[in-house]
Amino acid sequence: MVATDGWVPSYVIGWPKEGKHAQRQALHWLAYMLTVGAHGIDRDGCRGNHGCRRNSGSRRIGNRVRARQSARLRHRQPGEARLPDVERGRDRRDVRGQELDGDDRFLGAHRREARQVEPPLPRRLRSRFLVGDHRRHVLDLRQRTYRGHAPAFTIDTATNIYAGALANSLSFYQTERDGPDYIPNALRTAPGHLNDQNAMTYLTPNANAAGAFSGDLSSLGVTIDASGGWWDAGDYLKFVQTTSYTVDLLLMGVRDFPSQMGLGSASSNFADEAKFGAKWLLKMWDDSTRTLYYQVGIGEGNSKTRGDHDIWRLPQDDDTYGGNDPLYRYIRNRPVFRAGPSGSPISPNLAGREAAALAEAFQVYKTSDPTFAAQSLLATEHIFDLANTNPGTLLTVIPFSFYPENEWRDDLELGASELYFALAGGGLPAGLPDSDPLFYLQKAAHWANAYITGPNDATDTLNLYDVSGLAHFELYRAIAQAGNPGGLETTQAALLADLKKQLDGAVAQGTTEPFGFGFPWATWDTTSHGAGLSVLASEYDQLTGTQTYAAYSQEWLANILGANAWGSSFIVGDGSTFPHCLQHQVANLVGSLDGTPPVLAGAAVEGPNGTATKGFVSGMNLCPANGVDTFAQFNGHHAEWKDDMQSFSNTEPAIDLTASSPLAFARQMAGLI
Repeated sequence: MVATDGWVPSYVIGWPKEGKHAQRQALHWLAYMLTVGAHGIDRDGCRGNHGCRRNSGSRRIGNRVRARQSARLRHRQPGEARLPDVERGRDRRDVRGQELDGDDRFLGAHRREARQVEPPLPRRLRSRFLVGDHRRHVLDLRQRTYRGHAPAFTIDTATNIYAGALANSLSFYQTERDGPDYIPNALRTAPGHLNDQNAMTYLTPNANAAGAFSGDLSSLGVTIDASGGWWDAGDYLKFVQTTSYTVDLLLMGVRDFPSQMGLGSASSNFADEAKFGAKWLLKMWDDSTRTLYYQVGIGEGNSKTRGDHDIWRLPQDDDTYGGNDPLYRYIRNRPVFRAGPSGSPISPNLAGREAAALAEAFQVYKTSDPTFAAQSLLATEHIFDLANTNPGTLLTVIPFSFYPENEWRDDLELGASELYFALAGGGLPAGLPDSDPLFYLQKAAHWANAYITGPNDATDTLNLYDVSGLAHFELYRAIAQAGNPGGLETTQAALLADLKKQLDGAVAQGTTEPFGFGFPWATWDTTSHGAGLSVLASEYDQLTGTQTYAAYSQEWLANILGANAWGSSFIVGDGSTFPHCLQHQVANLVGSLDGTPPVLAGAAVEGPNGTATKGFVSGMNLCPANGVDTFAQFNGHHAEWKDDMQSFSNTEPAIDLTASSPLAFARQMAGLI
């Protein structure tokens, strides 16, 4: 939002303590709309900070444990004008309302301090703020109505608002690059992990829930080139699980939004970056032996070896770290872990999302790089054909608790849908096991029906652990392209209904808190869920030709960009208030710790969570330096936001956490809201 005339009042954003000051809630919600606006980017700046998973798990540096919790929030700001207490309303779920006409009393918003309004506001809060049209914005408060005049301001175009954020997203992935093809910038001055070019492969160790294992690793005697790829998060591990998910989303953006994320963009062309990720996925698959490798590096060590999470350093230090000390042998020469023997079944979550990524790579690069595209498509079919469709515990990473996952049918639906598009587009290489696109359309419909009728249907929304939002969208379009053939196990109507089921659940969740966020704040991965919901809502409206969820698509994206009780964006560099104290080694050791350049721009962090974690590793630069938690006063109901480099549950960024935000930005810029 850009103020063009008039001024924007410097209200503090917050929620009242539950049970008190419903008036204050109304004033603060109005203040938010005047200062932040429809897109949630506060140009004046508030004090603010950051943003794992759907199930219990961990991703550790020091002592990291991820756990899903749910709770409601309360938020209260000190130093606000004191207003008369009123009884807490029994129903504060609906914060939407209506515009009223001329003669009612106005809620004054044209002073820099909050003004008392008489009589006290009634219990039920309903409001609709028509931001940007310079009309009066009202609060419908049961029997009595109060109004406020909005200061004159305009909201800039979506392209101008989100172009910088999208360019920041690209910068994040470029900074996360591992291997010799790094991109120099203010945070990166040298390549990292060149020894990965000749990495030894190992059996998966028997590790405990924290990732620790006994004894030594068992070598397979086979070396591969595992260089390249992106670091998973604030550490330097690399995972097929999170990389394939990330490539899925980035390539969709390159393919479907070329003006925003492809060759048509001068500032945010992801074509090379998405290809960089896809090429690493090909390295982790030996097509000649049908062998999948799924992880590079170990997080935790034991008394005889150190792991990635045991030390804090720059990536270029690892190749010679500790000299000849055997304690650091797996830091210098990082192990690569095999998913199973040659030709053995592949965990279906990995098979589906990797097949999707490589099938998309064929679609995007078959003209510009036909050799790479052909290799990708051949590998796609081989991987998909080996999917284990009767799995027990899914394979994710070592240990499983780092990224616990229990749904896989959606991954196979997505993989089969992308194979349909790849084959239907023609220009196919020789030697494919199956070249009939309808074969994979039938597979996609089968797995869509299995997901919809399965145990996890609509229990989550778009994020690393549930890609049904992408899969249903792609399958709907594939069915249309194929002429809606008969005999499929699902229909376009069923796919739309399942998308709507997820979205309606998010809308219902949003009625439990004043800012309308569609996901519980006291839960892992709030930032990525916000962006994922924005994408999901946009997809539904695109398929139906409606604007049923257009306002929600904007609102949920705004929630993670500043329209929240902390007044903070949870994506670094987006907005004026964003996380400064990341649990990210490069950002902590090389970047600034106060928000001035250089920062890890574009990084989506975990966000508010059910707990703020602690854990110090020698070498960390303390941030904040004075240890003061400036956001603590806004926490409540088990939801915490702490901008602290020790709190990985809030401030650690990751490639999967960031992956949905570029697609959300591109959709907004393209007008698909």
